Amino acid sequence: MEVQNFTATQGRGVPPQAGLPYASATPQDVVAASDYALQLEERSRPVEAIQYRERSLELAAQVYGAYSQDVLLSAEALTVRCNQLAMKYLSEDDFQNAFHLLRKAEGLTNEASVLAGEERLRLKLRAATYNNLGIFYRRRNKLDAAWEYLEYALAIESAMPDICENPAATHLNACTV
Repeated sequence: MEVQNFTATQGRGVPPQAGLPYASATPQDVVAASDYALQLEERSRPVEAIQYRERSLELAAQVYGAYSQDVLLSAEALTVRCNQLAMKYLSEDDFQNAFHLLRKAEGLTNEASVLAGEERLRLKLRAATYNNLGIFYRRRNKLDAAWEYLEYALAIESAMPDICENPAATHLNACTV
């Protein structure tokens, strides 16, 4: 499948860069950015795909409102994908890309993010991201940082055990530090 050129309704014809706002975004812009991200994923260009997932999230926030269901679902999907790719890159010893994606996931789950409207979801994703940061730092042999992030994850999981899918994994990771 050939990657189609991203075209926004404003007639730009080239992919807009993340962070550059449109004068008035439309639902078609959201779909176009999301579709382009999927095309990039299919072409094994995941880092570029993340950029367009971010762009789709920004556009969705403009079109539907920062705390709309569409934005929450997009933010969740982006956070999960960042964590997945980070762990893939970590397994390939690509520490730079892994770290960049984990920091992006951490930012997506902070208290001021669009996920703030869904605290339970935000904390679930935050715990997973902290767990992965703990794994990252353990692999880099930065054990103090690894322990700190795993403690953060454990604190969230202990306070809200019903939201976390596999708290035992975080305990096991903590045991290896």
